[in-house]
Amino acid sequence: MRFVRAKKVAALAAVIMAPLASGAAQAQNADFRAYANSDYGYCDAKKVAHVWRKDVGQAKAIIGAKIRNRLEKLIRADIRSTANSVYCSWDETDLSFRDAKKLAKYWGRSVGDAKLKAKAMVSKWGTAKFRRRMRDALS
Repeated sequence: MRFVRAKKVAALAAVIMAPLASGAAQAQNADFRAYANSDYGYCDAKKVAHVWRKDVGQAKAIIGAKIRNRLEKLIRADIRSTANSVYCSWDETDLSFRDAKKLAKYWGRSVGDAKLKAKAMVSKWGTAKFRRRMRDALS
């Protein structure tokens, strides 16, 4: 009798929790979409992940949630707090070789030197701030 009651309670709990889980999944999907449609990139997510002690995927959702809740100041603060502790590789900058060529021309450097400079700047500022500051050079 006790086993049957436990099964009924578990089934009822599943029915009650399903809409909550569905709502949470929808919110997380919306968070990922907000991140994906923003100027923030992998390096930014890596920095936020470091601050929050989460993986990069979770950090993308954190960024998206803050965007959706108009809390971008907090994203920028998280990124700024890691300026001298979290570094990103060229591949993590979300910049292309075409971008590197544009930056090289803009800065009057070789492509290799431009990639190194861009990597250092993205590591310090984050992808979104780099893209804003270098908009003219990247257009």
